[in-house]
Amino acid sequence: MNEADESPPIPRRVGLAEVRASFNAPRPEWFFTTWFGRPLGMLLTPLFYNTGWSANGVSTLQAMLGLVACGLLAWGQAPALLAVAPIFYFSFVLDMVDGNIARLSGRVTYWGKYLDGLSDRLYYFLSPLAAGIGLWRAEADASYLELGATVTALALLLEVLRTRSAHYREWMESQSGPPEESAQVAARRYETLGVWAARLVTHGSFLAPLVLYLPQGVVAFVLVLVFTQGMGSALWIVATLGEARVLLDRRRRSVHDPRQPDHGQEASRD
Repeated sequence: MNEADESPPIPRRVGLAEVRASFNAPRPEWFFTTWFGRPLGMLLTPLFYNTGWSANGVSTLQAMLGLVACGLLAWGQAPALLAVAPIFYFSFVLDMVDGNIARLSGRVTYWGKYLDGLSDRLYYFLSPLAAGIGLWRAEADASYLELGATVTALALLLEVLRTRSAHYREWMESQSGPPEESAQVAARRYETLGVWAARLVTHGSFLAPLVLYLPQGVVAFVLVLVFTQGMGSALWIVATLGEARVLLDRRRRSVHDPRQPDHGQEASRD
């Protein structure tokens, strides 16, 4: 093995300087990530790294905290609701810590990325429904439960559509190359809509826990999520379907068509 191919030694202990040196943002990040999550994540990383935490361990802790926050929302009692925002913001910072530890320890894996993404989404998916359950338990009013469930359903549908779109685009490109330039140009308006919808979803979801400190805070929390995460998810769904319609509208060979000269040779996709 050449010296140039050797990985750098894994440090046993790190400080803030090593954490900062390990990070490079390839593209601009969201406002709250840049000015809240990243700085605090840098400060906390040495504590977790030097006490033996793994990146996947931090991701698991983040997921558990998200579930705890959702459980408190579903419980719906005032003292517990005051803890939701600190738990959420701490878990948000942990989302930066796990990546830092992975790079510093030389354990950047696909499984880690998968677990990281799952940990991010648990609170985001479940918190609207959980808040609706809490209001239903406290006031026997199903209207907020229905609103929360609708926001959660839209978020889950969006995740399915985005995953399927990426799945089929990867398949198409492996079979017949990337989309034509004309298709990419036509898809840009949907990409722009998706970016703005993502901003609405992300910023609304980040700020929503703060309204829990207001009178009738859980009601305000659900309504904020309806008008940010719910509406943003709906717009993002439109953008995802529109972009998929433009980019994936290409003829392909059918594995079930006996008239095809290479019948049976193309792998099918679900």
